[in-house]
This record gives sequence, structure tokens and C-alpha cells, in this order.
Amino acid sequence: MTTNHKKDIIKIKKNMQRIKISSKKIFIIISVFILVTDSLFVAINYKSSQEELKKELLRQKSEYTSSFDQYIENAYLSMQKLSNYIANDKTVIRLFETGRTAFINNDNETATKYRNNLYNYLKSSWQALQGKYFVRQLHFHIGPGDTSFLRVHKPEKYGDDLSSIRHTIVDSIKFNKEVTGFESGRVYSGLRGVTPILDQDKKVIGALEAGTSFKEIINNLSSSIHTEFAIL
Repeated sequence: MTTNHKKDIIKIKKNMQRIKISSKKIFIIISVFILVTDSLFVAINYKSSQEELKKELLRQKSEYTSSFDQYIENAYLSMQKLSNYIANDKTVIRLFETGRTAFINNDNETATKYRNNLYNYLKSSWQALQGKYFVRQLHFHIGPGDTSFLRVHKPEKYGDDLSSIRHTIVDSIKFNKEVTGFESGRVYSGLRGVTPILDQDKKVIGALEAGTSFKEIINNLSSSIHTEFAIL
């Protein structure tokens, strides 16, 4: 073999080594490129999924908030309608007015008689009202101020002054207006609808309150839209 042939062979080997090195570099570059591309693709998909999840959660939040607000509004409306209907019953007005007058004049015997008559007049429909309107309490208040005359839901308890804690009642009697709102009482906190009771001369002599708790509302709402709620 001539010297030139040897030199040619050496050149060929060196060129092949360079080609191998170049191929390895190309392979590494391509691999890195694919890795980076895949990583970016995964990152973009992840971010997109997070955005979609966020949008879905916000949509659900809006939907559930709207349902909750509507339920609460309907509860207030039901309590207001109920108190308004009963407070304008002529028999209810007559029994309450007579009992109130006796109570104010310290005629306990007559006040007790008409309190019992008022309770007996309403008790037959009390259970039906509870089931239909989810009403928890029906309470007659004497004005001015606020003195309990009859708790239909607890007739044995009466005569206590509530003016320092039941501001919805005080306002309803003082300003002769219907009032709804959430308020804490002696026994429980609840959603309440209050209607003034007027005598024949259209003078405010007291108020009737219908109230419900969050429990029934939340239970029904949770069952309806398959979501749990908590009230803080």
C-alpha cells in the first residue's frame, strides 16, 4: 500500500468520526428540541386545563349563588305573605285586640282567655302551615315597643319584653310597615317576615311575625341542586 493510499484511508476515518460526532450532536439537539417542545405542549395544556377548571368553578359558583339567593328571597316572600294573610284576618284582629287591651290593663284573666282563643283559632292550621311554608314560628307582638302576646309555636311562653333585641318588630310597629330580614331572637336566629296589625281605626296595635330557619331551606336546596351549603 502506498503512502498516498494510507493518507487517504486516514482522512476517510477522520471524516467518518466527524460525521459520527455531528450525527450525535444532531441527535442530541433534536432530542432536546423534542423534549422542550413536549414540555411546552404539556405546560400549555396544563395551563389551559387550569383556566377551564377556573371558568367552570366560577360558573358553578355563579349558578349556586343565584340558586341560594333565589331560595332566600322566596323564603322571605313566603314568610311575609303568611304573616300578612293572618294579620288581616278579621277574627284574628278582634281576638288579638281584645286580648291586648286586657293585657295592657293588667286584666290577666281576660288576656289569657283571648290568648287561648286566638291560639285555638289558629292551631288547627298550624301544622299545615309548617309543612307548606316551612314556617318555624308564628308570633304575636304587642305595641308600642314589643311585648310577646302569643307564640303559636310555644303558647306557654308569653309576656316578655323583646324590644331590646327584636328590632324588626319595633320598626314594623313604629313605622307601620312590613319588614323582612334575618334576626336573632331569644331562642334562635331566622328569616322573618313581619306585618303590622291594625285596629278598626287603622291604628297599629301590634305585629305578627312568621319565621323560618336556614335548616329546611338549606336541606331542600342541597337536595335540589346536589350541592352542600354551610351558613357562617
